[in-house]
Amino acid sequence: MKKLFLSLIVTALGALGMYAQDEFIATLNHGSELSTFFGENALAQACEAAENGDVITLSPGVFLGCSMDKAITLRGAGYKPMAGNNYAPTQITGGLTVYPSSKAGSAFEMECLEVLCKVNIIGDSLAPVRLNKCLFQEAVQTYGISMNAHSCIFNARLQANGYNSGYAGDYWGLGADKNTTLNCNNCVMRQVYANGLDPYSNKIGKIRACNCILLPFMNCSLEYSVIINSIILGSYPGLKGCSVLNCIGINTDNTEDDLFAMVGNPGNQMVEGYGDTAFSEVFKTWKYENFSPYETYELTDEAAARYLGDDGTQVGVYGGASPFNVNPTTPQVTKFTVKSTTENGQLKVKINVE
Repeated sequence: MKKLFLSLIVTALGALGMYAQDEFIATLNHGSELSTFFGENALAQACEAAENGDVITLSPGVFLGCSMDKAITLRGAGYKPMAGNNYAPTQITGGLTVYPSSKAGSAFEMECLEVLCKVNIIGDSLAPVRLNKCLFQEAVQTYGISMNAHSCIFNARLQANGYNSGYAGDYWGLGADKNTTLNCNNCVMRQVYANGLDPYSNKIGKIRACNCILLPFMNCSLEYSVIINSIILGSYPGLKGCSVLNCIGINTDNTEDDLFAMVGNPGNQMVEGYGDTAFSEVFKTWKYENFSPYETYELTDEAAARYLGDDGTQVGVYGGASPFNVNPTTPQVTKFTVKSTTENGQLKVKINVE
């Protein structure tokens, strides 16, 4: 019991904001056992000791990435300070490679993290992966997985074309390739890509995006994907074979291109105008030329009332049954004090949790 109490205190200290913290801490939960690791290599040490089904919780701070071949849950303190809270983000840098397996008996999960480095997720036949409330600042490659993402931002030149990206990887976005299915809900996806069925390599890649914002690159394709209640930005004819339902399109280049010309569904609408002119009719603060991962993506009151999905809620990330939300999933310790005086030989400890 004493050991458990001390571990909990160490964990609480690790959850404090970086502004008052000298050590980075990773806590490994294996059943009822708790183990604690310190320093920038704490994540790698915790992963080495973990088993399938374990939970690793990271304090705020910057941790070095590593290779992970176990079906663990990796949790952080969130990816940005927000108004009214007192905690700092949990960040991973230096490269991160994940090898999920469909035979592990559980999914590989990431929650409330900011990933500053390139991520490779290389699975076997549709290995389960779950991403929740994460910000990915660099490329994300996926291969052989079945991924579910919610309230995530895929920000940079993201790619998902298999183990070896090749020269074209620099131009591909978050997407689906060989034996990969991406289910994204209430996410922002920059340079999104899906290759559908490639007859030359027998690759199958699909995306199902619901209540998302999609920013495709001009050479990207969304063939044979399903897009529902979402906002699509761009000006290219890359929706061949897609099912696009109750979406709005914003033309970023000129007034003539119709994003939905190849799908022919009357339930989709193009916003009048193009570029920032159209953006101002849809978003409260977001401008196309000022893309930021810290944008809130809120619609204007008029747009939220006008552009509705099939469930009667607004299109985009704040619609649907579970709107976009980046607040940490687990409680965060915002204050931890131990008084210098004692009463009856016991320390007085005060912990504030939000």
